Amino acid sequence: VAVMALSVAWSVQEAAWLDQLEYMAPLAVWAVLFGGLIGVVRLSILVSLPLGALLGAGFVLWAVGGEYFTALSQLGRLEALRSDAIRFTIALLDGGYPAEMSPYAIGLGVLVWVTAFTAAYVVYRYHRVMDAILLLGAAIVTNMSAAFVGLGHLVLFVIAALLLWLRAALVTRQDGWQRRRVNENVEVPPSILPTGMIFAA
Repeated sequence: VAVMALSVAWSVQEAAWLDQLEYMAPLAVWAVLFGGLIGVVRLSILVSLPLGALLGAGFVLWAVGGEYFTALSQLGRLEALRSDAIRFTIALLDGGYPAEMSPYAIGLGVLVWVTAFTAAYVVYRYHRVMDAILLLGAAIVTNMSAAFVGLGHLVLFVIAALLLWLRAALVTRQDGWQRRRVNENVEVPPSILPTGMIFAA
């Protein structure tokens, strides 16, 4: 999941929608980490989603503030982001083109956080691997279609998606063996995984 999310983040960086997008990859990793952790803890969805949203807002503001206002303190970065947001909104209401780039960066950060967090959450909470692959896949394909970037990140994404799908299928098979009390050969899982990796490659 982390490799797929990183592929999306790197694809957005390569598209160069903005000049400063180095915060994308760390943001994607943190989103996957917290999405998986909240999914494993199995909190109520009424707690999980607001908690994920609060964490996402905090991490996005922290990452964008650190990227755009490196010389300021943490509080100064938040104030600078607030000032940019106010000027951005005023320019939009006046029908002009905003010169402030940090609101765009926040928007891209929110998109990356939401997709990566949700993908990790559905995998670790509901074991719905295909949902995670489709969500992140839609994000990377949309970005690539709009920006015409190279295929390298998509290839990495597909390999990671196939390996995740293989691992999930193997876990499901082992669960079925345990429910039916089948004494599966201990050599079966280690032999299936390398074969699947060769197939994915």
